[in-house]
Amino acid sequence: MSLLLTLLLALVPAEAARPNADSVQVTADAVYIGARLLPSEDRVWAVSRDAGATWTAAAEPDPAAVEPISSPECSLGRVCYRTVWRSGLHVFSSFHGRPWAEAWGVGEEQRRLLYRDYADARHLGELDSGALGVQDVPGGHVVVVANGRDGFAVRDPTGRWARVGFPALFDDAAPLPLRPGPDPARRAILVTLLALHAGLVMAVAVTGGIRPGGASRPGLSPASPGSPGALRGRTSKGFDPGISP
Repeated sequence: MSLLLTLLLALVPAEAARPNADSVQVTADAVYIGARLLPSEDRVWAVSRDAGATWTAAAEPDPAAVEPISSPECSLGRVCYRTVWRSGLHVFSSFHGRPWAEAWGVGEEQRRLLYRDYADARHLGELDSGALGVQDVPGGHVVVVANGRDGFAVRDPTGRWARVGFPALFDDAAPLPLRPGPDPARRAILVTLLALHAGLVMAVAVTGGIRPGGASRPGLSPASPGSPGALRGRTSKGFDPGISP
């Protein structure tokens, strides 16, 4: 029995290893990013000491030096940032307690296209924003967010966001380029044309004595005496003489 079980397990394909960004930690003078090569639980680290401009491989940061994690994470200028579980690739911000609004994100259609492009991703949930850190630096603040299979995204002190993949962590294709989603204006035109087409088909079906399914009315055909085409000159309720319906 044990031999059979061993053989069956050998036939099960091994799970493909794939990187997953899942940790951001901030110290007084640096930002650390951590990622795992799934399905392994071992995490590797990289560090930036220049506001996210460059990254180098590093050891895990000293827990005593890491700033306490809070939600949301806020800068000294009272700009706060957060992610929402299972909301896709998005970061939200609030300034001085104002309502939350999207600060950075990838559209849902583009996220689904990314999921197709990352052939090793097991499910769409591997493309969600999670851990986030904020570091105050001269001239502003830096935001770093972990985005699962897509790697990390960084907001520099000028406010510019960029997807950076797995810098100094893995030799990986991430971040893959975003493919353009459907143009909203083009989609609206297509919906309008489809609606007009459906209306035209219904009009032809009614005026031609044909049911929407394509069958003629029982007992009638376009050439029969009782068909609408043979009613010219006759009058009936709702019918004008000399005008074909």
